[in-house]
Amino acid sequence: MQFTRERVMHELKRRTLRVTNVTRVAPDYARITVTSPELEGFEAPGPADHIKLIFGEAHGRPIMRDYTPLNFRETAEGYELDIDMVLHETDGPASDWAKEAAPGQLIQQAGPRGSKLAPAGITEMVLVADETAFPAVSRWLEAVSDAVTVHKFFFTVDERMRAYFDDQDDITWFDIDEAPEGILAELRKLTITDTTFAFLAGEAITITPCAAIYAAKPACASTNSTHRATGSVGLQSSTTTSHSTQKTLTSRTESASRPLLVRSKPLVQRREAPHVRQSNVLSLWPRNLGRLRRAH
Repeated sequence: MQFTRERVMHELKRRTLRVTNVTRVAPDYARITVTSPELEGFEAPGPADHIKLIFGEAHGRPIMRDYTPLNFRETAEGYELDIDMVLHETDGPASDWAKEAAPGQLIQQAGPRGSKLAPAGITEMVLVADETAFPAVSRWLEAVSDAVTVHKFFFTVDERMRAYFDDQDDITWFDIDEAPEGILAELRKLTITDTTFAFLAGEAITITPCAAIYAAKPACASTNSTHRATGSVGLQSSTTTSHSTQKTLTSRTESASRPLLVRSKPLVQRREAPHVRQSNVLSLWPRNLGRLRRAH
């Protein structure tokens, strides 16, 4: 079958948010709750939506990082948004800010520019992710019905980070060093049908060979462990277009047309560094699956 995914475009807004609460949902993982009357009308219905947090400027340009808007709600006091942030060991503007975040602090935020809804017709879903993608994984789990069979393969640098999902006992966990071979072996055991959908997010050294099982060629040109790749994989030819510059609210439905498209944009890094790294966002739908399975 063909997967279709509705895309909804939003008016692009920049907001000033105030921190109201900071909690540790796992060691080195902070859930930062922010509020602002400017959040009125905020929408992020897509499970893999991202917003930009702006941490000042450098060389005349804003310092921005992408994060998943985990939970948005309206309360008696106003609007609240939860954002989960990994507290990296190395220095970086986002991690440094998150480590010091406290009620009353202000942060600039923009987006999302658009949302892509979960595809209809999924009967089985494969989730492969490291700890930086746990918020997106949480949203994917909420986006699909209970009737969908979900296979979860997660990997972490620190075993204590698994506390993020301490309410779930159906996860296959891997240490970062064993993830590339271990997850690949697990994926090869699965029977993939034309209603299987996969979301892959993590460092390219692990995600690239996993995505190659589903796609007609490797998912990412780079296998450098300082790069990350994330993507969505369905079993029919389809395509994903990059975000439009349109700023008025519109909606449209994406239908299957082309077998593979790769688009690049900055992503939050596992280990932040003073310089900016470029990563890949990959959206893949495979063809010639039988030939690929024999090849791998």
